[in-house]
Amino acid sequence: MNLLIYGVPGTGKTEFAGLLAQALGISAYNITYMDSDGDVVEAEQRLNYSRLAQTLLNGKQALLIFDEIEDVFNGSFMERSVAQKNKAWTNQLLENNNVPMIWLSNSVSGIDPAFLRRFDFILEMPDLPLKNKSALITQLTEGKLSPAYVQHFAKVRSLTPAILSRTIRVAKELNTSNFAETLLMMFNQTLKSQNKPKIEPLVLGKADYNLDYVACNDNIHRISEGLKKSKKGRICCYGPPGTGKTAWAAWLAEQLDMPLLLRQGSDLLNPYVGGTEQNIAQAFEQAKADNAILVLDEVDTFLFSREGANRSWERSQMNEMLTQIERFEGLMVVSTNLIEVLDHAALRRFDLKLKFDYLTLKQRLDFAKQQAEILGLPLLSEEDLSQIESLNLLTPGDFAAVARRHQFSPFHKVQDWLMALQGECEVKPAFSATTRRIGF
Repeated sequence: MNLLIYGVPGTGKTEFAGLLAQALGISAYNITYMDSDGDVVEAEQRLNYSRLAQTLLNGKQALLIFDEIEDVFNGSFMERSVAQKNKAWTNQLLENNNVPMIWLSNSVSGIDPAFLRRFDFILEMPDLPLKNKSALITQLTEGKLSPAYVQHFAKVRSLTPAILSRTIRVAKELNTSNFAETLLMMFNQTLKSQNKPKIEPLVLGKADYNLDYVACNDNIHRISEGLKKSKKGRICCYGPPGTGKTAWAAWLAEQLDMPLLLRQGSDLLNPYVGGTEQNIAQAFEQAKADNAILVLDEVDTFLFSREGANRSWERSQMNEMLTQIERFEGLMVVSTNLIEVLDHAALRRFDLKLKFDYLTLKQRLDFAKQQAEILGLPLLSEEDLSQIESLNLLTPGDFAAVARRHQFSPFHKVQDWLMALQGECEVKPAFSATTRRIGF
């Protein structure tokens, strides 16, 4: 019996293996990675140890745990792995072991399929669900963190249980005046060392995402409910900046309790021949492996009209993107501000095209009232609401930008806040000189 458990570092694979043995009421033995002198045991020697352990524990109620199997199974184009060099011997070990073994790895991508077929069961150790992760953070911080910050950190997929446990322990020992800011700084230092995106500070007073403030050409409520059930679909979101295209995908991931894999067009570009195509393929592979919602922002970077693809590498990148989209069976959302430049053949690959537009009159008025209350501004007068009516280019993103400005340059008067919203509209290409200005 061979069980392979894989997942990103820190998700609790080793602890899970130990708990499994405990639940079965049997003894667990680890295949060591260092000798009695503290020196590293080479991968081939570890394989020999596992064979020896099989002999010594034969007939006993025991379980063997082989951690960090990448040392044994992962090869490269330049060099075969230890297991590949001893393929027949390794196959026999996997097929004829009498003592059950649990093999632990951070990834299965580098393991020869011939070996993967010989494992009786392969289990991915995923990130904790949002509810459980929030409970873990609450328990570890012992009430030192506000519920808002607990949720903020729980949504960060790269914060594994191991990172949470170690970092929170150190932060508590530091005993600083602002525990949340200390944690944020320490988390970001850890993530930076792992090449992971940093965590943005929590914007207090920020309104939750609400479908009622999304101006869409289709029934966004009905579509969202349908996607919650199917968890499959290829959606193209288009419209002006700030209308909530990418935010909708992030909200959807939270509602479905699925990881969000966000890639900007620039994230996938690579200066070397074939590098961009490889990045595109890897994004789709990762989304499939993580069961994540794949979000491709600025998709017009790759799916512009074929008539404009004059260079061979442009056509190659476009073909790779189209092929991956057509083969993808999960849930993906792409967004663009430039629907008019997209290739018509590319648009046919999407099951649904959703237009996100400027807020309607009712949405502008309702959202303005909500935002004014959140920012601590006086109740809006009829004159204030009349001025909001004239700003027909407002988006949720405009309100968010002005709210962020309020954090470092507070608005003390409603009129100043309204002028800031007016300024957001004025910089848009669609702004018309005939639009009635606020104030004098």
